[in-house]
Amino acid sequence: MQDGGCGHGGPYRRVEELAGVGTWSVRIDSGELTVNQAARSMLGWAVDRGDPTLRDFLGAVHPDDLGLVHAHAEAVVRGGGEYVFEHRVVTDDGRVQHMRAVGSAERDPAGRVTALHGITLDITEFREAAAAAEEQRDRGRAVLAALHEGYLVSSDGGILEVNAALCRMTGFSEQELVGARLPYPFWPPEQVDRMLALRQRLTGAGGGQAEIDVVRKDGSRLRAAMTATQLATPSGNAPLWFLLLRDVTIEQERARLLQTRAETDPLTGVQNSRTFREALRAAVATTGTGEALSLALIDVDHFKRINDEHGHAVGDEVLVAFVQRVVGASAGTGTVARVGGEEFALLMPGLQLADARVAMERALAAVRDVPLPTVGRVTASAGVAELRADAVTSDDQLYRLADRRLYEAKARGRDQVC
Repeated sequence: MQDGGCGHGGPYRRVEELAGVGTWSVRIDSGELTVNQAARSMLGWAVDRGDPTLRDFLGAVHPDDLGLVHAHAEAVVRGGGEYVFEHRVVTDDGRVQHMRAVGSAERDPAGRVTALHGITLDITEFREAAAAAEEQRDRGRAVLAALHEGYLVSSDGGILEVNAALCRMTGFSEQELVGARLPYPFWPPEQVDRMLALRQRLTGAGGGQAEIDVVRKDGSRLRAAMTATQLATPSGNAPLWFLLLRDVTIEQERARLLQTRAETDPLTGVQNSRTFREALRAAVATTGTGEALSLALIDVDHFKRINDEHGHAVGDEVLVAFVQRVVGASAGTGTVARVGGEEFALLMPGLQLADARVAMERALAAVRDVPLPTVGRVTASAGVAELRADAVTSDDQLYRLADRRLYEAKARGRDQVC
């Protein structure tokens, strides 16, 4: 056995060494093996090791790849030609190296294969990098697949990839979504123009966020927060887009419920005092010259007696029935709010003082006309004030004036408007 460079010497051998190319030759009849120093290094064979044999080489091949090496060698011996394949070797110190082998057959004048010659490249770093990249991609896919949010990857308007969460969110299968083009199956039909305009805006901005309506396959709808991100692609390739969709329907419903609870009286369902005072301040601030704004304060007559004689549960029933009648009688006139225990307010934008008093007379009549099952006939008193007619300039002044007139109504015998 000897070292060599596939029959080449001098400068060729030096070029092989500089390029890190391992070269080898094996004679079919004798099994004589010739390798260069680069091939020795790839196999982890020490410089002072004796001449390697074909058996040494086959012993270094990874056991799982030995059959592959034999199969390629035998195929070339039988049919001639060339081969290119990859295999692994195990070095003397236990390292697993990846090799790419390129081989060809040498024939005698009779056409018989007499030798095999080839080169070997160490592609361990390449394979390890590729494996690491694949592992990273697999890890990334696993993370994306585990997302509760739905995502899709698109290019040039066509969907390339989706995750299971998007399928669950929309009710469409992966087969129905992948390959779909604009407009996407989950776009609301009546919003196609709006969605196309949104897409154009996000494309021009290089990405962004928006809330969209999503139509499920069964026709039901949900609200989704969408984040669009443009992914880097090689120059000249169509941009890739990553769209992440999160169902915010429940969040929005919960937020609306919390807002409603914060703004309304839990017993009667009308505005609470805090929300009413904010609305009153805003109404006074925005009422222009020549515009009317009236406020009525309404109080259930003898409500303490109702509570004392019948209990608080019945008192609550009275308040609920009272509000229903006032709201019904004042529909289209203004907004009702609970501002105290048995005291309520009616804010009436656009109504002058005389018209506001007529509206309150109608509301008090609705309260008194139908007796309640447990307590019988219930009445109420009201005080009305108007921003311009009463020459008041602030919400506080308007409220105090209406409150004073309410007490005037009570002092005059109740069940009336002042």
